[in-house]
Amino acid sequence: MDRKAPDAVIQGAVQCAPVLAGIKPSNLLILEKADHHIAERLIEETGLSCEFLYAGKSRAVYLVYREEELAGILEDCSRQAFLRRLGYQSMNTESVLSRLKKRCKGYSKGKTEYPHELGILLGYPLGDVIGFIVHRGKDFIFSGYWKVYENEAAARETFEKYHYCRREARKMACQGKGFRELRRAFAGVMTA
Repeated sequence: MDRKAPDAVIQGAVQCAPVLAGIKPSNLLILEKADHHIAERLIEETGLSCEFLYAGKSRAVYLVYREEELAGILEDCSRQAFLRRLGYQSMNTESVLSRLKKRCKGYSKGKTEYPHELGILLGYPLGDVIGFIVHRGKDFIFSGYWKVYENEAAARETFEKYHYCRREARKMACQGKGFRELRRAFAGVMTA
């Protein structure tokens, strides 16, 4: 039976579709402050985790993630070295998220610059995260879900997968399907 989904659910499904599909370790979930109570409900019974990062004037920002995949990213030596240069001490997920939240809070209050290392947790290639920082967001070779500084072909392929699952997530969410149902629908389709 179809039921109309609230806009926040549809937006959340589209934003988090690559995570629900299993092709991305994490994604930002940005909701109106008035919808903040929805974040935890969206991920119930999906196996995903959700961490509040910060709130702006009208929006709240969360990180929706797959714990195992995020831990795997943090085990990579080159990513660890990069994060250590930015003041991250421990590389366990809880410690990294705690430090990231502090940096996000500083950014939201105008005290620090945006924590671009978030790109690492979102699954962006390390070279592209470093390229963005070094070039201050300019001189990229391609732009889509992030600014690409290396390996345009791989990025384009990834962006196509993101487009597909976001389009499908929008259709399903508009039919009233929630995150749990989307996750089941995507199971095996995107990772095969």
